[in-house]
Amino acid sequence: MSTAFDADTLFLWLLVIAADALFAWLPGIRHFLAAPLAGAAALTDWLDQRLNREKRSAANRLIRGAVVVLVLLLVAWTAGAALHAIAVAVPSGWLIEAAAVLSLIFQRRLVEGIRAVMGALGAGNLYAARSALGRLWGRDTATMDEVAVATAAVESAATRFNDGVVGAAFWYFFFGLPGLCVFRTTNVIAGRIGHPTGRHAAFGLTAARLDDVLALLPAAISGGVLVLASLFVPAASPSRAMSGWIADLGPGALSGRGRGAMVGALGLAPSAAATGGAAPGAGTGRATARDVGRAMLMVIVASLIAATAIAGLALLTAAR
Repeated sequence: MSTAFDADTLFLWLLVIAADALFAWLPGIRHFLAAPLAGAAALTDWLDQRLNREKRSAANRLIRGAVVVLVLLLVAWTAGAALHAIAVAVPSGWLIEAAAVLSLIFQRRLVEGIRAVMGALGAGNLYAARSALGRLWGRDTATMDEVAVATAAVESAATRFNDGVVGAAFWYFFFGLPGLCVFRTTNVIAGRIGHPTGRHAAFGLTAARLDDVLALLPAAISGGVLVLASLFVPAASPSRAMSGWIADLGPGALSGRGRGAMVGALGLAPSAAATGGAAPGAGTGRATARDVGRAMLMVIVASLIAATAIAGLALLTAAR
């Protein structure tokens, strides 16, 4: 099996996302697939507690945070390279690599997560909505009202689509399983410590900036895919989606990750947490459960568009 951007890699990816769509929602499989990244999150939290002491200087915490990122990414790269080597060496080893890739993408689980937020908001259960959002948002949701929860769910739909689908494909196609492991581990580290809060402003700075840089090219692609998806979603605005996408590509928009295209398509005002533009393409609407449902539909359509494009590329590559 090759780790290059070739037909074998493309067809393996199509097989994996098909398996993800069919089986990743099942409880036992869902928990199994979540284990690798959950382990990375737990290790990040442990290192955060051990090394990020408030009595230390900002410079000291910055260095310690950078070391945490370096060590965890070396582990991720080594694990990916080892799994790929095993997959190449043993009969039917492609199944090993397929299972590893399946655990690192976030497509069907994203749809199910958004659906849970939508259902809880629609039922008027703010507590359940906050809990469901917490599994997507990666931040404290305890004080969020209905509008904040809905807005965060919409934006999470875009960022998770970028990281768990488009970004995952990009890094796997060009850098193989080690690259995919590094990218998704970076997402996890940044999600745990990459917030500009007092505790993590210095310690998580390296993780946050590296996460933005690694997602830069995938974000440009995912924003474009979301613009195309807006053509097929009722009441979505392709022109606003386009404006939001362009705003996310502008200077200082490293962390856009498709949010501009998503909130623009739905005519919503971006949250205060949404950095990097989006305002020129976004509207002023207050997000509701209905908008969360439309964001879910945007993700489903965008995933189908991405899969169709990859399938076409795989056929063209195989025909050479």
